[in-house]
Amino acid sequence: CYLEPLNATVTKKLKSITFHSRIDYAKKVIRGTESRRIIVEPFNTIAREKYSITMDNSTSNQYAGELQIMLCDLPPARNVNVIGMVKPYARCLLPYIHHNIVDFKIK
Repeated sequence: CYLEPLNATVTKKLKSITFHSRIDYAKKVIRGTESRRIIVEPFNTIAREKYSITMDNSTSNQYAGELQIMLCDLPPARNVNVIGMVKPYARCLLPYIHHNIVDFKIK
């Protein structure tokens, strides 16, 4: 993936986590909850385009830190930061993550 410039500590933490797609998956996003306790302040709260990677910010209460990969375009939300984008050559792997066949890491 491509990542926006983030705090070096946050980037290191995100890259050290193996994410598991939730069994109760959503149709519009792939959710990774293992990063929930990594708190970031609101920034880059723009439209969430298909294949963008987002992280819920400190205004998101119990979901703060949750990582998501967009499977469709969604409007901006003040509690969601766009932090990166899935590289084009890796997009074909998203259905495998979405249907709980494989885990994923941020690289």
